[in-house]
Amino acid sequence: MNEEKLKFIREEFMSKALFEFLYESASKLFGEAAARQLVYKIMKDSAKMAVREAEGLIKELADPSRPCDSFKLIYKMFGIENVECSAGEGEVRLVIRSCPLPDKYDRARTGRACVVMIAIVAGMVEELMKKRVYVETPRVRFGHKDPDIAVKMKKSIVLGDGECAFEAVLVR
Repeated sequence: MNEEKLKFIREEFMSKALFEFLYESASKLFGEAAARQLVYKIMKDSAKMAVREAEGLIKELADPSRPCDSFKLIYKMFGIENVECSAGEGEVRLVIRSCPLPDKYDRARTGRACVVMIAIVAGMVEELMKKRVYVETPRVRFGHKDPDIAVKMKKSIVLGDGECAFEAVLVR
């Protein structure tokens, strides 16, 4: 069987499960607010487990001590190429100029695809850096109440901004 066709089918299955079915099912069972938190927890913990399994490969592709390399790698895995990142003393600024996820999985602009992506990034950061992450968006907060890294969403494509922008500050 054609390997490219199998790859396409696999990627479609995985992306539909991650970005649409899981969230939709959780929302129907528990309501939208609980679904956000549940999906965040599941996806963050899944990302942490995946990093543990693939840590050697990830470290070949990106240096975990260089946050921008890690962030760009994470987004690139999901087809998000237009990412700008700058790191200073204890802080990182991340700008995503274009993101295909809302157009592909969240045409109603509910933020569901963003929650999944934020959770995956948070889980990978937690596992690679061994730091607890807290994320604040205009609509909801996720993560640890006593974090090592506090992330604030400054702009969102889903909320009508031309880009997504995040500021992460090393709290401790």
